Amino acid sequence: MDRIQDISELYRGDVIHHPALGFAVVDRISDNSARLTWETEGSRLPPMVSAELLAKGYRRCIPGGFLYRSVLDRESLRTLVTEQPVTATSLLLDDLGERQGRSEIRDWLTGRELMSTAAFDRWWAALEADDDSDQLAWTDDHKEIEASPLGDPSDPDIFLASSPRGRWTIALQADPATRTRLMHQAITARDSEAILLLMRLISDIPSAALEALRKIARSGDHGVTAALLDRDDAPMLQTLVVPAGWSSTQDRVQAALDRLPSSRRLQVAAQIMDQALTIEGNPPAAQWLCSIVPGGAAALLATATAMPNVHRARDWLSENRGSDTMLDTVIDDNTRDTVEFSLKPSTAPAAQLIANLRDIAADRLLPLSIALAAALSERHAQGESGGIPGSRVDGAGVVTLGPTEDRDPRDDVRDGMRMILEAAVGPLPADAPLADSDLLPHINQLRPDLPVDWISVVMAALSTESASRPSDGVSLWSQLSIGQALHRVRHQAPRMNRAIDIAHDTHIGLAKSRRMQTNQDAVYYAQDQDCTLLLVADGISVSTAGSGNLASALLVQAIANLWERDAQKLGALDDDELADWIEDALATSNTSICDTSLQLANGDLSQQIPMGTTALLAVIRNSVLYLATLGDSRAYLIGDSGISLLSGDQNVRGLWLCAHKAGSPLPDVANEGFALVGYCGRFDENSNPSPAQPVVRRVPLLPSETVLLATDGLTDYAAKTFSGQTKIVAKGSAYEDLDEGCSWLISAANKGGGGDNVTVLLARVRPD
Repeated sequence: MDRIQDISELYRGDVIHHPALGFAVVDRISDNSARLTWETEGSRLPPMVSAELLAKGYRRCIPGGFLYRSVLDRESLRTLVTEQPVTATSLLLDDLGERQGRSEIRDWLTGRELMSTAAFDRWWAALEADDDSDQLAWTDDHKEIEASPLGDPSDPDIFLASSPRGRWTIALQADPATRTRLMHQAITARDSEAILLLMRLISDIPSAALEALRKIARSGDHGVTAALLDRDDAPMLQTLVVPAGWSSTQDRVQAALDRLPSSRRLQVAAQIMDQALTIEGNPPAAQWLCSIVPGGAAALLATATAMPNVHRARDWLSENRGSDTMLDTVIDDNTRDTVEFSLKPSTAPAAQLIANLRDIAADRLLPLSIALAAALSERHAQGESGGIPGSRVDGAGVVTLGPTEDRDPRDDVRDGMRMILEAAVGPLPADAPLADSDLLPHINQLRPDLPVDWISVVMAALSTESASRPSDGVSLWSQLSIGQALHRVRHQAPRMNRAIDIAHDTHIGLAKSRRMQTNQDAVYYAQDQDCTLLLVADGISVSTAGSGNLASALLVQAIANLWERDAQKLGALDDDELADWIEDALATSNTSICDTSLQLANGDLSQQIPMGTTALLAVIRNSVLYLATLGDSRAYLIGDSGISLLSGDQNVRGLWLCAHKAGSPLPDVANEGFALVGYCGRFDENSNPSPAQPVVRRVPLLPSETVLLATDGLTDYAAKTFSGQTKIVAKGSAYEDLDEGCSWLISAANKGGGGDNVTVLLARVRPD
């Protein structure tokens, strides 16, 4: 891997690596930043990285090299590792450019999921016994292998025989005429890796070479096909139009599209759709393209709207976006929530469309939801369904549905609760519809007074898995009624000082442990007669002025000191004063972390990244939870009404949503951002400590209810979807023994990959 000296050295499609964050593909490049598509999902992974940060902490993987292929073509690399261990090892050493020992090679192979740890010992023995292993530069004790020296980069004749690093060095240093000659050599040899490397560097490929490349692409080379599409090669695009409409050839089109950076994939798909519509005028090509691109029809429409000369695709997507045909053929359970339903004429008496309501009062959410469930119950009992888009509510609170549709009752449940949720937290951006899993983590930021017993039903109704939703209107009505009863008891019953049982567990993360990284999470809790204090933190790993583990440790130290000073007086504070104490404690901690960052940077942060940490800080007094959250660590309440998320992910996406609701929308790119904006250790633009505003919730707790505080090592790895995360939380929190529950949650995160530090804290209200 090579340092990125300047952003101008990057190309779209490059694979880059950050030692703490992992691998990403460069999707788009501007003068001052690069847009990235990360290999794995995670709220801590920045979608945009500045040129300054790229130069500080990122490395580019050699095009065509071992790590590059491990991201873009893992299956073929896995075959190479298994069948040709000497060649694969040489490729890895060439990529890393330095001596590697047995343990380092094991960590790379297992960390890139090319083999299991158990299989490595057998593989290493086979490597040493291979007759060709004398090609490797072993040390005398056979414990380490050195990278082979590069050939003469000034001699272009050795280009094709060189390793990926050697080829890259030669191509970078070659003049335009030499690069063109190398391209002809690579085409003659039909060397795809060499061709793709040179296509990055040659801006004007001669017409004869282009025609030869198209011939290679048409013969089934998906990499060359994608590279031509990325260059806006019209003849190559045209050759894919007809195959996109036939099931027997669609895999060829998809294989090429899948090799493109994500933004280009949508643009090329829109171009293919536009030309396909001149042939067909309708599906199947257009519908099929909607089904294979990330974000489906909504993402394609947003892309086509911003592109010139694809008016047919834009018009078709706009016309069919809410049609029954599109819903039946394009939208499945995983993508349904990315497409808005078009409103249809309603036969209901004059009343307010629920979809047009905004900022519904918190105490009206449960009654309105129950009224909708009652209307659905009647419709479902008659063997009919649908009518959510046109549903209206009159002055008496009675809901009348729109025209019937042929739909699954579970989808009615989902769409109805999503509609009311949007009316409660909106307005949401109309030009960039959000998936349920993108909206739910932010609802407490957008509306911090949502009833927790209503949130639990919403989370169940919006489950990605249809079978996990309430089955019909009656089931939804039943769950909402339970939630309404619990809500009434929660807020009307007298407060009692009940005992709180606490347990916690933490782990560096299975994958992290193989890379000898530190656990940057921290946890602290304490109790006295009147109050219980809970704290979970996750240090941010990209800092240069300090470290994530230092930041989380400083947070714990500051909160512990304040607790020791003030614990005995917290019981006498009123509700607002106690909430203020929590926010003041976080502000004090922010100053402590900032001051230390400044000291470590010798007073100058202009070239440094200050350290920071997320924070979940809570006090339980008289069975009332007072919670403040900064960052993307999450807090859940688990009780008889289900699972309720109490926190709000404070990242760029959440900032974008809040700005839109406030009437000052941010640029669209913010919709794709998971970088944190809320954390402890924050400075303002003048390098002065400036505490972020936490998401604050105040929730009366009922006997036997459980609170879970967890870092994103749990939610990012225990399950891939928001609904899956909720299931994991439910199962781990159900353990009678809280210690066993914590251990199970940690194990679930590690079974999911363990790619980050994970910390969980369970606190349960004792029933007696």
